[in-house]
Amino acid sequence: MRKKVVGVLMAVLLCFHFSVGFAAGASKTSADFTDLKDLDAATKAKFDALISAGIFDGVSGTKFGIADEMNRAQFAKVAALIFDLEVDKDVKTSSFKDVKADDPANGYALPYIEAVKAAGITDGYGEGTYNPAGNVTKEQLATFLVRGLGKNEEAKSTPGVKDDSVSDWAKGYVALALETKLLDNGADGKFGGQTNATRDLLVTGAYEAQSQYAAQVEQKKERGRRETEGRRTEEGRSTEKGGRRKEKAGSAVLDAGSAAGAGYR
Repeated sequence: MRKKVVGVLMAVLLCFHFSVGFAAGASKTSADFTDLKDLDAATKAKFDALISAGIFDGVSGTKFGIADEMNRAQFAKVAALIFDLEVDKDVKTSSFKDVKADDPANGYALPYIEAVKAAGITDGYGEGTYNPAGNVTKEQLATFLVRGLGKNEEAKSTPGVKDDSVSDWAKGYVALALETKLLDNGADGKFGGQTNATRDLLVTGAYEAQSQYAAQVEQKKERGRRETEGRRTEEGRSTEKGGRRKEKAGSAVLDAGSAAGAGYR
């Protein structure tokens, strides 16, 4: 029963979270994009949630670009938004030497790139580079999403997938991403880790990650509420015990006084 209640509560919270972006003025839905019209209802709902929240937009007024690839600068923004990271919009200098604020194509992403680095979601490539214009591979996507959920150490200890399409370093992350339903294997049964992730995969993966992140936040709040209630209960018991001790002490004094009075008489 409790699991059902928590499930319903999470559904309500997610609907509320995603509706905030819509209420703020976002007006587009999947119905506005010609390349989303053939999606099933459940998938359209995921697209609508992220579009209305301002996390994704179309590549034009009528095309979402579902089969297009997304670069690492674009994904940094998505990751910062779905994991509710603190983003300093005023930062102008990156810790990565190839990320520049005056980059006409990817400069906008500098604050988001710094945010995902600070959160431990990525540390870039070697020699202090991030490669903002580079594509996001499927195994990189799996890694980013797993780390964003705070499961980096768990992924390191998870037995890796037996899949030669996945790089050795990413096998634990991919295994955990599959186990937690963040991502799925392809139709051929392989993950295709080194292939570039398309926007449809990024949307569905981001939706699942954001849903799980929201559940984590709610669980932490619930634990906090229980701990607070526990402390209050314990404090109440301590106060009650203290009151009882005072009552006993008072009774003892009265008894002593009565005895002394009896002796005096």
